[in-house]
Formats: sequence, C-alpha cells, structure tokens
Amino acid sequence: MEEKMDVAKVQSQVLEAVSRLPSRDADTISRLHSDLLDVTQLYEQFAEPLGLWECKLAILHCANHYDSALVTSIWQNIINAEVKKLGNADTETKLATLGSKMKTLGRTYAQSEQFFPLEFLVKTLETCSVRWNGPPGWVVSIMLTAGVSFQRLFAVYNRLYGAKDVVWQAEGKPNHLLKVLADMFNRLVDSSTGGLAALVPTADRRALIGQCVEAVGVYLTDLFCTTHATSPALIAEFRTLQGKLELICNESFKCNFFPHSCHSSPILFSSFPFV
Repeated sequence: MEEKMDVAKVQSQVLEAVSRLPSRDADTISRLHSDLLDVTQLYEQFAEPLGLWECKLAILHCANHYDSALVTSIWQNIINAEVKKLGNADTETKLATLGSKMKTLGRTYAQSEQFFPLEFLVKTLETCSVRWNGPPGWVVSIMLTAGVSFQRLFAVYNRLYGAKDVVWQAEGKPNHLLKVLADMFNRLVDSSTGGLAALVPTADRRALIGQCVEAVGVYLTDLFCTTHATSPALIAEFRTLQGKLELICNESFKCNFFPHSCHSSPILFSSFPFV
C-alpha cells in the first residue's frame, strides 16, 4: 500500500506537470486522472516523451533505479530549463529563482546521494554564479538550506579546487573557488551566527578544523604564485582565517586533552606556513 501511495504521488506530480504544458492533451490528462499507472508507464509514456525532467527524477527516485549518467543528464536539463525560462532577467531574479528551485529539489533529494550528484551540481551552479556575478556564498547557502552537511560541502569544494578546472580561468575568474572557500571559512569562525557549533556536529569538529587549516596552507601557497588582481586581498583574508582556525583547533586540542585549561590563553600552533 505504501508503494502504491508513493507511485500515486509521482503520478500526481506528472499530472500537474502535464496540465501546465501549452500543448496539454485532454485524453492524456483524463488517463492520468482515472487510472493508477506504474512507474514504467509514467516514465515511458509521459515523462520521457514530454520532457518532464523533474518528473523523470521523481520516478527514478521512487523506483530506486540508479543510473549515474542518466541522473546527471536529468539534473543538467532541469537547470538548463530553468535558466532558459529566466532569459534576460536581471541578476537578482536569476539568482533568487534558480536558488529557490534548487533548494526545493534539494530538500527532497539531498539525503539520497545517488540522486543528488553534489559535485556536479556545485560546479554547474558555481559556473552560473560566475557568469551572473553572484555573491561567493550563493551556492553554499543553497546547499546548506537543502540539508547538505558543511563537512561534505567543504570536501566537494576542496576537490573542485584541487582539480584546477580551466572553466574558472576561461570565465576570467581563476580565484572564484577560493573566494567561495573563504566565505565558507568565515561562516565557520563567525560566532555571531553560531559558527562551528551551528554548522558541524561535535564529533566532527576537530577533524574538520584540522582539514581546513591544512587546506588554507595550500591555498596561500598557490595564491603567492599567482598575479591575479584578486590574489592580494585573498592572501590577507586567508591569513586572518588561518589564525582564527588555528585558534579553534588549539582550543579543541586543549579541551580534549587538558579539560581544566579550556579557558586559559591559547598557544597557537607554529607548524603551519604564513602565520
């Protein structure tokens, strides 16, 4: 019965999507109203021929049918369709509309990693952000709102940065991902909004901060080797962040090994570069 209810919800989604089509067919709508179909029928007879991308994703998810290339293609088409609808809208409208769509879908699929290809989605949305001159935290805010953990998100951005994809250089913003990462670290150290305590479960904090401190050292080394106009400001920002992250790391170390000295003045680690 539960399975039939799940399929019925997907069929209702298909019906709603078909009803919005300019070329909607009365017989098709009547059939979706009167018969309870199975997921294969919904996919092959409606979602696929009518290009109902969100419905295709819902059907695959409902059937737990995973095909990596197909899922990625569907997400690409969902984003492309949304961007096409936005046309020549102003930047604020584009960011708000696409962001709202991705938050809504993310709340449904973000916990099903197979059906929410995070690295692909982050890269695709960051490419939109670059072209629309979006703020550094736009995609991060979308993903956090959708329920993606901070630590998972950091791992994805760190991998994307390490991949050195030419797309950022081609768009004229080679330091774009570093700006996003700096924004992420600022969220982490900002006590006014809860910072680390609000973003990361207690058990994961020490490991994450250690990874962040290590990553900042790599980012600073790379930035010192570049001549882009944005590099000096990023160097200064990451140096400040490095100190704050090391302070948190040191406090975490003392609280774990010397619990009675947690409120004394910290001694910063000196083994990291560019302090």
